[in-house]
Amino acid sequence: MPQYTPGLEKVYPVTVPADLLRTKYYDGDGEIFSMLGAPLIVEEQHIPAPSLGVWSLLETFNCPFVNKFNEALPMDAWRAMYINEYRAGHPWKWWRPNAVEEVRQWVTDEGPETFDVNDKKTWKPWDHKVYRYATKLKFDINYVGHYEDIRLWFELSFNGYEMIPKSAGGGSAYWFGAETLASMMAAIGACTNCTPHQLLWETPMCSVGHTAAQLIRINNPKASIARPKCPDHIKQMFEECIERAKLGQLHPWQKAEPTQYPLDQLQAYLNPDLPAHYRKMQKEAADRKQEETKANRKRERGL
Repeated sequence: MPQYTPGLEKVYPVTVPADLLRTKYYDGDGEIFSMLGAPLIVEEQHIPAPSLGVWSLLETFNCPFVNKFNEALPMDAWRAMYINEYRAGHPWKWWRPNAVEEVRQWVTDEGPETFDVNDKKTWKPWDHKVYRYATKLKFDINYVGHYEDIRLWFELSFNGYEMIPKSAGGGSAYWFGAETLASMMAAIGACTNCTPHQLLWETPMCSVGHTAAQLIRINNPKASIARPKCPDHIKQMFEECIERAKLGQLHPWQKAEPTQYPLDQLQAYLNPDLPAHYRKMQKEAADRKQEETKANRKRERGL
């Protein structure tokens, strides 16, 4: 009898019906407020809804605050907030910082590689500006709960964009690289009359993502535009599938509809006698359905 070893499911995969997987939780009210441009209010601090340009700028230095939150430092959160606050500057308020220019210089000077939070000698000019900005925030910068609220606010703005299938992209290594920015400006700008600056810096990312998803749905009705499945539930379901395969058991959906769901490869490999048993179940189920179909036709004809 073959024995299970970790990783065997990569060779002999298991499957879970997609309709049994729970949809990833999303904050519906928060999405509405974000799309309408309402800011997140943390104590007295107003934090605007992130835009497409903000996300693109954060990606230039792979900001841990938005993609590796467990590894992020307070400084990472402050950088994200600074960029979200100042963006590309202001056309007539010349005294406002221009985060695009500052981040570009910081990246050029190898700021992401050399920065050490405990050694200010490694700090670049922008690091000092971000720190001064953080000390002027209108809430306790050391309270962890605020970081979680702000992270969720940034994460929420991505909800619409993650509905778009990966195949809809151009294969770029960047989520928000030049190719994505150009396609968004071409598609969404055409249907909303937004200028490139308005789309990149003034329109909430949540609105841009949902609009892009709907445009794909309109132009390609067969495209799979839907909320993503919950990663934790996917992991749980696949772990349970592996456990049942190790015990030689059928999955609940296989017992309920044997003619609809085939045997997993891992089940067949670990339990050589199971395929023959399952084929018998499938034949019996098919015969029952056939008899039910005949009986229903007789009733319809009044026989």
